[in-house]
Amino acid sequence: MGKIITITLPDNIADNLVQYAQRANTTLEELMIVAADNYQAELNDITKELEPLSHYTDDALWDVVNQRLTPTQDVRLDELTQHIKNRVSLTTSEENEYQQLNDLLMSQMLQRSAALFHLKNRGYDVSNFFQGMHE
Repeated sequence: MGKIITITLPDNIADNLVQYAQRANTTLEELMIVAADNYQAELNDITKELEPLSHYTDDALWDVVNQRLTPTQDVRLDELTQHIKNRVSLTTSEENEYQQLNDLLMSQMLQRSAALFHLKNRGYDVSNFFQGMHE
């Protein structure tokens, strides 16, 4: 038996969830259970990916901060992104390539953020990495 939890959602979110559950031929409860389970699994994956950074040396953390896609990867991701924005159909191979490059970019951004967190906690001034974010 599980716990009963009551939440209040904005109408537009609740309506979208109900419609999605109907289209998926499932109950709202089942949809929310699957979503929460997927969220927990994703959170566990992120934790596993970032935990080792706490043991990195300062120099290794700076290496993480400065990692980027290769120039070739960056150009290719831009090309694929433009195709998507221009509503150009991607082949299955291109879709997979786009997903891999996007996943790599997101992973690098996540690791960079965690590395900056650890460096800040070690006394480094990392404020220059956040210039223009609040303008």
